[in-house]
Amino acid sequence: MTRIELLMLPENIASERVATKSGYSKEGILKKALVHKDGSKRDCLLYAKTM
Repeated sequence: MTRIELLMLPENIASERVATKSGYSKEGILKKALVHKDGSKRDCLLYAKTM
């Protein structure tokens, strides 16, 4: 089995829609897991699919 994970910003609605239509399931929010280029920490969504 192979697990594929997608991370995206919560405000990126289009990416969430593509992930859902491609069979990925929303697994949760990772708080302050992404470091932006300006140094700020951002939340991101975790989607995953097992093949």
